[in-house]
Amino acid sequence: MKHLAANKDAYLTMKSLKIATAFLGLVLLIGFNQLHAKVYKWVDENGKVHYSDKPFNKGEKQLEIKDNLTPEQQQAAKRKAKQFVNMQKRRVHDQLDTEYKSKKQKSEKEKAEKDLKKNCDYARSQLETLKMPTRIYRENEKGQQEYLTDETRQQEIKKLEKDIAQHCSGV
Repeated sequence: MKHLAANKDAYLTMKSLKIATAFLGLVLLIGFNQLHAKVYKWVDENGKVHYSDKPFNKGEKQLEIKDNLTPEQQQAAKRKAKQFVNMQKRRVHDQLDTEYKSKKQKSEKEKAEKDLKKNCDYARSQLETLKMPTRIYRENEKGQQEYLTDETRQQEIKKLEKDIAQHCSGV
């Protein structure tokens, strides 16, 4: 289930990367489009000069604004924009990779802790059973019951106590 959650997070992050890339492209497109927008110059009744994207009067002149970028500079700007997008993609990919590894490690750690708790609970249960004042038996390879001797029982108790002390102190 956690694997699906990690994939969902990766999907959402990749989706947001696509949206961000599309948004950046749109901003660049609008920005370049605005560079070639029409600009009108007009003078008001007080003699003050104004600039606008819409003519104030129908007879106003459209100004020709020259682009100061050479074709080489335009190509360099396109290359830099492409490099920026690629860098952002790498950054998001690295972030996703780091998040996935972190979640995987956390999941593995949680599973190991859960398994340890389960094993410790089982060992404690076995120890309680061995300490009960009843006869205890195990099945041998042939499926027959073999009762534990007092000596074997004490050895098992010591072994379980040692294992529990060594592995289950914090659990």
